[in-house]
Amino acid sequence: MKRVQMILMTKSYKDGGYCVTGIDYNNGEWIRLVSTQMGGPISYDVIDKNPFKRCLDIIEVDLVSHCPVTCQQENFLIDEQRIINVVGQVDIDYVIRKYASIDEKIFGNRGKAVHIDDIYFLNHSVEFKIVKDLQISSKRIDGEWENRCSFTIGKAKYEDIYLTDPNFRNGEELDLFIGDAAIVVSVPNAPIYDCWFSKFVAKVFPL
Repeated sequence: MKRVQMILMTKSYKDGGYCVTGIDYNNGEWIRLVSTQMGGPISYDVIDKNPFKRCLDIIEVDLVSHCPVTCQQENFLIDEQRIINVVGQVDIDYVIRKYASIDEKIFGNRGKAVHIDDIYFLNHSVEFKIVKDLQISSKRIDGEWENRCSFTIGKAKYEDIYLTDPNFRNGEELDLFIGDAAIVVSVPNAPIYDCWFSKFVAKVFPL
């Protein structure tokens, strides 16, 4: 077991819990916390047990073992019985200076998904980007609202990207222009449509 300090970067909705990712405060590597539940979501009460955790908090957590799946090389099983402490906080400017990528491509291409033929060539499943013209919208799918976003990175335009940030999941129709933002983008460990692994924005930091 290893106890690490990490900058909490996402608490996005996943399978009745949270997908929790962050950056190791000591070595700058990405960490995705996973549980023994199907799909690996972190239960609300585990991550939000007193004190309540917010993105950009520095949290201290016990990692039990490394358990990578497909491109999700950042996955670490946690001990859900151990309290996750908050030991500090950083601001978004600090994270941008140290960790933002300037590459226009997200996971190797400029599309909204990664094909299964390419997914095994990725050695990571989380990226941190600075974007412009971020627009958030929603679609009604099977009677429920699902959020999407569009943005630009350099000259690359991204449209209709899934958005799972809880700050924009209010169950209503949305049409918001954010503009400049820092975002955390991820891909799942299994395809969503046929052979395509859809990209999704797990966290938006308006700038």
